[in-house]
Amino acid sequence: PDDGRRADVHVAVPQALSHVQATWRGGGSDSDSDDYPDTRHLCVMCDNEAYAFDLYHKDGQPLDAKEVKHQIDMILTMSKETKNKVKQPPVGIFTTENRTTWAQFRHELVSAGPDNAASLRQIETSMFLLVLEGASPHTLTEQANVSFMGNG
Repeated sequence: PDDGRRADVHVAVPQALSHVQATWRGGGSDSDSDDYPDTRHLCVMCDNEAYAFDLYHKDGQPLDAKEVKHQIDMILTMSKETKNKVKQPPVGIFTTENRTTWAQFRHELVSAGPDNAASLRQIETSMFLLVLEGASPHTLTEQANVSFMGNG
C-alpha cells in the first residue's frame, strides 16, 4: 500500500532466491538443517562479540539508513568500551569444520549454558550477519586470510 512514504532502497529478488535472506544452515551430524525464521534483527560481530538490533520499528516500518548507522555506531562504541574485558576465543572458526565436527562443537557450546544457546540463536536467526573486525587487509593473500579466518 502507498502511504506516501518513499522506500530508500528497493531490490527486486527472483522468487527462487528470496529465501536466501534470513536463512541459516545448521550443521547436523548426518545432514544440515535449514531454517527460514520470520526475523526482524541484524546481528553484528565486532571484536569477537555479538550484538543485535531490530531492523524494524514497533509499527512494522523498517529503520532508515541513518537509524541503522546510529545503531552500528553505538555497537562500535560499546565494543571499544569492552576492549579491556577478557575476550573469549572466536567461535566462528568452528563453522569451517566439516558438518559432523561443527555439529558436535555446536552441541557442546549449547550444552555449556543457556547464554551460549541464546547467543547462537540470536546469530542464527538474524536477517544478516555483519562482521566489523579490526583487520584492514591490503594484499589478496591478507584479504583471503581475513575472509577465511577472521582475527582467529
